[in-house]
Amino acid sequence: IAYAARVSPQAPNRVIDCAKGKLLKHVHDVYLYSDHFKGVESGLSPGFGLCLVAETTTGCVKSAELMAKPRQMPEKLASKCVKMILHEAAHQGCIDSSNQSFAFLYMLLCSTDVSKIRLGKLTPYSIACLKTLYQFFSRKFKLAP
Repeated sequence: IAYAARVSPQAPNRVIDCAKGKLLKHVHDVYLYSDHFKGVESGLSPGFGLCLVAETTTGCVKSAELMAKPRQMPEKLASKCVKMILHEAAHQGCIDSSNQSFAFLYMLLCSTDVSKIRLGKLTPYSIACLKTLYQFFSRKFKLAP
């Protein structure tokens, strides 16, 4: 979904055109939608962004989302977000890198020895999260390659 608020309605359309062109080089079924907020429902902050969600053939869902920086071109945002989702798809895990820490927390809070997940490469944030969870809860995770 390409979304925009308090900017030209062309911004999400430009994001979609660029992202779809890049994604069609890798997969054949690409569905992108746009959503433009205006008036009172759009809030006070102008901007636009892109949220991409991909489902693997095994049913794993990966995601990537970016918001535009001030004066950033829609095409640059789309290119960067497409690179992010392709990077996520290239890793073999079932949880995307931005949600690894949530999975660790949920595993920690449930009964012991019942949770198993498959992750791609651990992010620096996830490693720091594991250290913090150990400091607070004194529980370790068993990690295997």
